[in-house]
Amino acid sequence: PPERPNVFLWIPLPDEKEESASGKKVKKVKLASGEGKVYERELLELTREKLEKLGQGSSGIVLSEQDKKKWVEEVYEALEEKKGSYIQNFYSTLEAVRAGLVAEHRKEAQDVFRHLATVSALAESQWEECRQEIEKLDASFANRNFSDRRTREEFFIEWEKRITARFFVQVPFYLVSSKHGYPILRKPESIQGLSERVKRRLKGVYLLEGFSYSSEKGLYPEEKAPSEITKALDEQIL
Repeated sequence: PPERPNVFLWIPLPDEKEESASGKKVKKVKLASGEGKVYERELLELTREKLEKLGQGSSGIVLSEQDKKKWVEEVYEALEEKKGSYIQNFYSTLEAVRAGLVAEHRKEAQDVFRHLATVSALAESQWEECRQEIEKLDASFANRNFSDRRTREEFFIEWEKRITARFFVQVPFYLVSSKHGYPILRKPESIQGLSERVKRRLKGVYLLEGFSYSSEKGLYPEEKAPSEITKALDEQIL
C-alpha cells in the first residue's frame, strides 16, 4: 500500500435536525458541489454511508479496482432496494430513451434530457486565441501522413492537451440552445482557412456570446458583477 494517500475525500458532517425549535425547515447541508445538478442527494447519502463504514477505525483506506467495483455495486443495489426517487427517475429516463425512437414521443425524450445533455463550448472572446493555437498545432503536422494511424493518434493526443483541455468546457445543452451560443462551424468567416481535419474536430463545439472565461470562475455572463458571479457559482446556476 502507498505510504501517503493520493486522494482525499472531504465528507460533510451529517445533517442536523431538519426542523428548528420554531418549527421552520432548516436548509440541508450540501453533500457535494454537484448535488442536484450532477448527483442526486439519495445517491450521495448512500455513498457517504458506505464510506463511513469503510473508514471506521482507520485513518485511511486502500481501495483496489476490485474494491471500487464492489463499492459501486453495493451502492446501486441499495438504491434498488430503497426504491426512492433516484431509481424511479432512472427508469423514467430509460423509458424516455425508448420513447425517443418513436416520432410522436420524441419531444418527451428531449424534455427529459434537456438538462442532462452537455456540449463542448468556449467563450466567443476566447476564439481568436484558440484559433491561433489550432493553427500552430495543425502546422506542426503539415508534412505528416494522416493515413498512418500513429500520426492520427498523435494529432488527437496533442489536440486534447493543447486545445480541448485549455479552451473547451462542458456546458448544459439548454445554455447554448437558448440563444446564448451557436456552433463554430456555422460561422464561415471564423473558420476560413482551417484544414478539414481541424473542422472535423470542431464539429459540435459551440461559441458562447456574451460570456467570459477565467480559470477561477469558469464561464460566466459578462454583464454580471463579480459578486453575482460568485453567488451564482455557489448556487450552481451557471
